[in-house]
Amino acid sequence: MKSKIYILEKASRAMNYGIGTYVKQLTNCLLSSKMDFCVIHLYADCLETTIMDKGGYQQISIPIPYSNIAACLQYYSRNVAYLLKTLITEDSDTRIIFHLNFLPDNNLVKYLKHLFKCHIVLTVHYTNWSFSLLGDFDLLKRIVDKKRSKLTQSEKQIVDEIKEYRMMMKRCDLIICVAQHTLKALQELSCIGTSKACVINNGIADCYLKRGKDKKLRQKYHLEDDEQIIIFAGRLDEIKGVPFLIKAFERVLVDYPKSRLIIAGDGDFNECLRGTKKCWSRITFTGRIDKKQLYGLYTIANVGVVCSIHEEFGLVAIEMMMHALPLVVTDTSGLSELVIDGVSGLKSPIRRIKRKRSPDVKVLSEQIIKLLDSKTLALQLGRKARKRFLENYALEVFKKKMMSVYEAVSYTHLRAHETTLHLVC
Repeated sequence: MKSKIYILEKASRAMNYGIGTYVKQLTNCLLSSKMDFCVIHLYADCLETTIMDKGGYQQISIPIPYSNIAACLQYYSRNVAYLLKTLITEDSDTRIIFHLNFLPDNNLVKYLKHLFKCHIVLTVHYTNWSFSLLGDFDLLKRIVDKKRSKLTQSEKQIVDEIKEYRMMMKRCDLIICVAQHTLKALQELSCIGTSKACVINNGIADCYLKRGKDKKLRQKYHLEDDEQIIIFAGRLDEIKGVPFLIKAFERVLVDYPKSRLIIAGDGDFNECLRGTKKCWSRITFTGRIDKKQLYGLYTIANVGVVCSIHEEFGLVAIEMMMHALPLVVTDTSGLSELVIDGVSGLKSPIRRIKRKRSPDVKVLSEQIIKLLDSKTLALQLGRKARKRFLENYALEVFKKKMMSVYEAVSYTHLRAHETTLHLVC
């Protein structure tokens, strides 16, 4: 029996970052595998539903509802399912797989299950509570254990959302987590069991560019040959820890006064700028730049830093590892799993400061200085980081696991392929 895969994505800010990269890499894998698939783009910025040929696959774009009130959003999910029923032809020789890449949308899953003989795969790219609580899972468990009468309004929203997660995931046939900590958290919250869940790390195509002092590229960006370049890439959100990196960079300047911090990403610049009074002339904000520019900067940087307070996976970290860029990451969530301390990078702890999880500025600066002090150590860690990337996070590794999962879901019932899922994931 053949299968047809429908990848569902949802217009959001996240589509410009990790989830967008994930869907793009997944479509590339499916194209090279010759599997039949279609991308369904929800909440699209268009006036009516459109179907486009994207060169090897179709994309269905379904416009955003006219109102964002809760009732309209509920009907939107139902209407999407009924619309897809008119566009998707079912036959006995084709197994339909819907692969969702957003949370939560229990109504959409419910109606898809009602209207189609299908399997539903869900990739958990993030959880909303991780953003609102800055990845503080201990705090989350305390909130969940509280009596409802004792909860604040924001805490009630978190608890209600977890209930939605549970209902949605119960209806799904397979849950893919991008990291082990995600799987563990969802299991502790009784959202999923081990029988229909697995971990498949994100993967990216190998775009390795040889590192070194590219004088032309440095000249292009007016960077001096003897400047030590430290680079950060990502959204300028609280959870990414940029203000703490700026404080750490002030300490780095004491030992390396000609070093430069490049911050590549968009977001709340004002919040970051408030912390640059002592070193603003040594910090460059690029805004959001394309991959070609970013990868070029990786080749001339001395140290890459990912200082998130919480990171579901850590796509930027594996991009830096791919380029053999010596790396410092905070020892938290997905980043803890990506980097082996002292082997493929250096780690800096997360501390509790005034009851909030925060990067340790002192250790973060010390780890950056350690890499600037020793070119030998930096080169060694960079090489081993690239080796770890090739073995675990290259696109071919991701493709092999995803194709195995699709095959297992396509040709067998869930109970029959539990063992297979554990083998491939």
